[in-house]
Amino acid sequence: MTVSKIIAAILAILGLGAAIQNFFLVPLLWKLIGIAVGAVAALAVIVFSLAKWARPHLGGGFRQRPSHRVKLRAGSAAVLAAVCLVFALVAYVVVRYNAISVGIVTAANTKVEFWIRGAIQGADKLTIQIPPPSRTKCVPIDAPGSGRYRADVVIVDWSTSNPHLELSNFFYPQLLGVQCIPSIEPDQIMVRVEPPTAEVFFPDRTYSYNAGIVIAGGVLWIVAFVVFWLRS
Repeated sequence: MTVSKIIAAILAILGLGAAIQNFFLVPLLWKLIGIAVGAVAALAVIVFSLAKWARPHLGGGFRQRPSHRVKLRAGSAAVLAAVCLVFALVAYVVVRYNAISVGIVTAANTKVEFWIRGAIQGADKLTIQIPPPSRTKCVPIDAPGSGRYRADVVIVDWSTSNPHLELSNFFYPQLLGVQCIPSIEPDQIMVRVEPPTAEVFFPDRTYSYNAGIVIAGGVLWIVAFVVFWLRS
């Protein structure tokens, strides 16, 4: 019997490991959907458990003190907020793990610098499409103190109408700058990445995802607390 339990435990661990591995192979959106589903399921279990705990069945004519009931509800609200915060942090870490972030530094209308930082998961290949030299002059620049984390860049078709930069094995904390004179708009530079599980985040997309995670966490907490309140 003991041997069968050990085998079952090993199989369960192997199954969990395979599930985690598959989780990291799916696109970012599906990762976030999976985290949201997990958050809803966990909150449902916790809400009903807290509601049962906060609404004890008292007999013999005894009644629960209002002040004690308020403390139970306040404590339950704090627990639900902590659970939502944990799932929000998990979502943020997953986004950061997959994100190749692009920062933008401008100096009036004379020049603009795009600073591209590698994702933690790494990128097999990164292609940076830039405007042709007739429109603006763009050159790759190294980050100060990059040292051994300097990215290796290959310039392709630089004097044609389709110039681009190629990087291989681009990973965090590597940082590459692209300086363009005169300045161009962010939509005039295109960054493509392989594998597709890594995604490129310009500042507006980074803000949208961070705000979405915060809002989703807040909404989940409100819904969970309302359900808890009604059932307690």
